[in-house]
Amino acid sequence: MLDLSNFVLYNSDSQIIWGTFDFPTDTILGGQQLLDGKELLSSACETNCSSGQFQIKMQTDGNLAVYPIQTTETRENSYWNFMTFIQENVTLHLEDNGFMYSLNSTGSNIYTLTQGFDARIQSTTTNIYRATLEVDGVFRLYLHRIENDGSSTQLMIRSLTSQICEVKGLCGLNSYFVLNDTQPNCRCPPECLQDCRCEAALSKDRSCYKQKLPLQYWRRKLDDSTMAFVKFSIGTGDQGTEETPSISKKKPRKEILIVSAGVVSFSFVVLAILGFLIYKHRIWTYKLLSETINNGDESEDFAPRQFTYYELEKATDGFTDELVKGGFGTVYRGILAKGGQVVALKRPDRVVDEGDGEFRMELRAIGRTYHRNLVRLLGFCVEGCLRLLVHPTWNERVRIALHIASGILYLHEECETPIIHCDIKPQNILMDEFNSAKISDFGLAKLMKPDQARTFTTIRGTWGYVAPEWHRNMPVTVKADINSFGVMLLEIVCCRRSVNIEVVENEIVLSEWVYHCFKLASYTS
Repeated sequence: MLDLSNFVLYNSDSQIIWGTFDFPTDTILGGQQLLDGKELLSSACETNCSSGQFQIKMQTDGNLAVYPIQTTETRENSYWNFMTFIQENVTLHLEDNGFMYSLNSTGSNIYTLTQGFDARIQSTTTNIYRATLEVDGVFRLYLHRIENDGSSTQLMIRSLTSQICEVKGLCGLNSYFVLNDTQPNCRCPPECLQDCRCEAALSKDRSCYKQKLPLQYWRRKLDDSTMAFVKFSIGTGDQGTEETPSISKKKPRKEILIVSAGVVSFSFVVLAILGFLIYKHRIWTYKLLSETINNGDESEDFAPRQFTYYELEKATDGFTDELVKGGFGTVYRGILAKGGQVVALKRPDRVVDEGDGEFRMELRAIGRTYHRNLVRLLGFCVEGCLRLLVHPTWNERVRIALHIASGILYLHEECETPIIHCDIKPQNILMDEFNSAKISDFGLAKLMKPDQARTFTTIRGTWGYVAPEWHRNMPVTVKADINSFGVMLLEIVCCRRSVNIEVVENEIVLSEWVYHCFKLASYTS
């Protein structure tokens, strides 16, 4: 921020590449210039700084002019200008002492806006000048005087353009301007237009009197300053009819009601037919999808058993016993009717059509895996938009790092199809009845080709356990799981979570805190 209140940006060579003085809004400050072709736009209102109704422009022909916006920039449409249409490359200058003038390309002063300025208002205190195109379309010069004790006052020095009564379009279209205590009054005609009972309005002594039908005892008086506004309906009907408004409006209103009722009824019928067709189409699609999964070569690849949705709903007592909720879905506890085996049932939160192929691919890969430290897939359910996985459950959680490492090694090097789990964290390490740790939740897993060492994919995992290469758009390898496993080891050793917002700031992220302690210990030693 420079001393003249110009906020600028520098490049690496300490050169200014952008500044607020080059892009003014509705104000210029002392020391600022309005360059050739630039403009100021007034605000919409005192509390809304978006573009308003007026603009003051330093035109390329050397003329400074004020226009209502969205009008042709001609002398007739402007309500104030320099009347200097013969110059080129003219700029408007506001000095830090409050004087405003325009210079041409040769440096000659061609117009002074502050002519007659009273210099006695200047003092030894700090004076800041600004010129603003205000909401009412008047360009005014202000002085902000800051005293030595810190107090400040604001003075309006003068209106640099026309007075408020000369501003064009201040009240907008279909309006009438009246000055009321130095403020414009534009309300009379618009208020009558918005009132359906108002048929005429009288503007007298800065007051508005709305009239309704029938109009009685009106007369014309030449020496009266009252102005009358009469509302006329815009239409193409017969001008000679003598029917009253109440009679002429009943028939069209009845016809509109009949047509509207017919359109609404027809719309309901169409929506009902469309809903039925969509419902039948979805049933057919889901049946076809189920047959595709259950028939052909795919069924031979699936070692797990296929359950019906009713069987799993009954086994979990209506999905009431929730064990854990993760990013891919929710895990419920259940008991299979056949054999009474206690199982964990995973239900994805959402499934889209594009995910069916990936769902079946993961079923084939995980269904063929069997390791004492991996959750085994017992079965699945595919009915319509429902996708469910059935695993053995566990009773308690323990910290067995060797079991977790053994499971990760199997996924990376011993599995037929190498798998990057992508979400190794304590919530996904489950315990069976023999206290054997098992890695679960393969919803974010990435399948690799046998000869593939790295892959590109979108970021996956949980904050605090995600490897750095995810954030750097780098190829992802099995080291992503090793990083997550390392964070878990730190949690085991330090007996705390990887992210804890209830501690001091430099200890929130466990890995960063441990690294800081490591560096401190190395420095001390």
